[in-house]
Amino acid sequence: MPILSFEAENLCELLSKTDEIRGLLKDADLWFRGEGSVYEGLLPSAFRQTRAPRNMEQMRHDEWQMSFLFQKLAPAYIPNPPVSADHASWLMLMQHHGLPTRLLDWTDSILAAAYFAVGADSPDKCTDPAVLWVLAPGKLNCYSTYFANVIPGIDHKHVKPLISAAFARPSSKPAGRTNLALAVYPLRSHPRMSAQRSMFTVHKTWDPLEKHGCAKTFLAKVKIPRRHCLAVRHQIEDAGIRWSTLFPDLDHLAKEIRSDRRFARRPVESNTAR
Repeated sequence: MPILSFEAENLCELLSKTDEIRGLLKDADLWFRGEGSVYEGLLPSAFRQTRAPRNMEQMRHDEWQMSFLFQKLAPAYIPNPPVSADHASWLMLMQHHGLPTRLLDWTDSILAAAYFAVGADSPDKCTDPAVLWVLAPGKLNCYSTYFANVIPGIDHKHVKPLISAAFARPSSKPAGRTNLALAVYPLRSHPRMSAQRSMFTVHKTWDPLEKHGCAKTFLAKVKIPRRHCLAVRHQIEDAGIRWSTLFPDLDHLAKEIRSDRRFARRPVESNTAR
């Protein structure tokens, strides 16, 4: 049976649909993920490289090699690196700096997730809707062995096998007794994670989360038609969410100023210097 799917044309409708989903999923604790268009599925970056069973060994090899290399080379660039055995901290550091991992980003802020969905620039001819995914994390964890309706920390002893599998040789049998994915609380070790109210699901397979046999019990989505994305973005900005609040650094402050609606009244000429 397909997951719940709704459509919203403005921020008020988006909030209303989310409240409706909260009642239908029967869970007060919801997480959100915004995507600029409909992608292949809810897969972490390490598992987007390949989903074909015949390529599983190569995918696992790439994951292990990238984790190994980052762990060995990164200490030259950071003053206080995590200890080698602290795989949870290493995995979050890799995620933070854009290396493919088995973590999928979520947030418990609907405004932050919605801004990620509608705030990014889209190709002129893109007609796909933006999507706000809605997850009941406790309900997802009901399908795990240890965490029925409970959300553990990423450093919990029963989460550790699932995390450490990313650092294991491909010939090693993947550890962990979870089913597909597990919702976990992160260690918010960076201001950006606090600003975005980051949460994670950690995955053990390359099967999209929405393809789970019981996905309709813990997952829903709200589509925002492309023609309404800019208006919704302005409404969220009026509510106080902007690039510089989600990414508190100068690069994103500059991005925010460049995309300010006051400077989007006329197209930039092709010969204008950058």
